[in-house]
Amino acid sequence: MARSSRLLHRLSSLPPRPRLFSTAAEASSASTPSLFSPTPEHAALRSLVSSFVQQEVEPQALQYNREETFNLPLFRRAGELGLLGVTVDPEYGGAGMDALGATIVHEELSYSDPAFCLSYLAHSQLFVNNLARNGNAEQRAAWLPAACSGEAIGGMGMSEPDAGTVRGGGIEGARREWGIARMFSLRLSPS
Repeated sequence: MARSSRLLHRLSSLPPRPRLFSTAAEASSASTPSLFSPTPEHAALRSLVSSFVQQEVEPQALQYNREETFNLPLFRRAGELGLLGVTVDPEYGGAGMDALGATIVHEELSYSDPAFCLSYLAHSQLFVNNLARNGNAEQRAAWLPAACSGEAIGGMGMSEPDAGTVRGGGIEGARREWGIARMFSLRLSPS
């Protein structure tokens, strides 16, 4: 059974969606799905995420934010619901939705717990969606199922030689230890 089976089950029970556009001209003149005119799939997703937020995210938000800790079981629960791979093809454990679907999840999560939502975004968009769009088939098969379920958690790092994203100058890189790529960033103190 697919890890995102609950969301896929809910979405599969909806009637088939008609093709939105048959030509580029129709696409430019047609009204596309939006937050204000969602498809039935988007409305079902919002309902699912809203219930998840009310029942599971909201009750824990204050405690985890005060303690400045990450709620890993809740994150994995989001994976069980199919939210961590909302834009990924079902072949890799995702829900196969579009950017509007990801926006709906983001909007609902940020309402109750912005910190948890940022973790969701770093994982589901910067890592999962990026790998789904830019990885090769072998990479997608190796990493996406675990990332969509929440079994593995990813992010994204950026670096440039002798520069990059470290404020104040620094050294960034990665090295392989015990078969795992470990990222590091060192801040250099001014002399």
